[in-house]
Amino acid sequence: MWVDPAARRRRIAAQLVETVATWARQSGASALVLDVVEDNAPAIALYDRAGFVRFDGDAMGKRAPGELRFVRALAMMPE
Repeated sequence: MWVDPAARRRRIAAQLVETVATWARQSGASALVLDVVEDNAPAIALYDRAGFVRFDGDAMGKRAPGELRFVRALAMMPE
């Protein structure tokens, strides 16, 4: 995900994450998984605030060198 620097600090990235989470939940997904470059502190802070937790291991496929993996569980919506 990338937000133009001129548009940053307006919660656009947080809104994008929530929009994807809603779509994924409605599509039956149980979690969101993402990889981020380990020195991208602003992105890591965003994902922390959005409820992602760091996931160590390769259970969901290999990561590229220098990347961290984060996971966010999605509560299923009542029908």
